[in-house]
This record gives sequence, C-alpha cells and structure tokens, in this order.
Amino acid sequence: MAVNGRLDCFALGDVLQVLSLRRASGIVRISGDCAQGEIHLEAGAPVRAGTEGGEAGEDAFFLLLRNSRGEFTFHSQDDLSTTTEATEEAGTPMPRGTEITRRLDALLLQAAHMQTSAST
Repeated sequence: MAVNGRLDCFALGDVLQVLSLRRASGIVRISGDCAQGEIHLEAGAPVRAGTEGGEAGEDAFFLLLRNSRGEFTFHSQDDLSTTTEATEEAGTPMPRGTEITRRLDALLLQAAHMQTSAST
C-alpha cells in the first residue's frame, strides 16, 4: 500500500495516527517546509526517524511534525519488499541513534505541548 498527499491537506500527526490504527509497517518520507526526512513504522508504532539535516530519533520526529507545507509518501513494508522503485525511494537503512522508544500518543502530546509553549 502506497499513500501520498500534501501536508497542507493532511497534517503529519493525523497521517501517523491513521497508520497507527491500521498497524501499518513501512516508511513515511516527508519533504516539507521545515525539514525533509523519514519516519519508520512497525505495526503502527514509530521506531526510527531521521532528517537530511542530521537530526535523529525523537528530535527528528518533532522537527518533521513541524512541517505544515510539503508532501508525504508512505510505502508499506510489502511495497518495500516487492518493489525496487519503492525501496530506492524510501532511502537507506538508518544508523544508530535514530531509534524512538515512546508511543505515538505520548510523542504527539509532547509535540502539541511544545507547539503551545512556543506560541506563548
């Protein structure tokens, strides 16, 4: 299953929640106004993240969530294992330090708190 869209129509947090509910495994590739990078999902849970700017783990996750414009593409694990094009699009395996251990709901709550704190 490949899914793509624009971040001004579908917020990345909303996309991640839908993928979490579907317990999807694969890679979300984000190209946005704040950062470009990837979030890797296993059974709907974010397990790794990294940006082209070198941010990794939760720092990368929060930076990618800040994108309000741009595009996202999700390639499921099935797509990645059967399609050369999707594998090339998804990028290379992420290095150590990119791991995420907290649940998606906790990450999204912290992101909302960070956004609220920044605007006051």
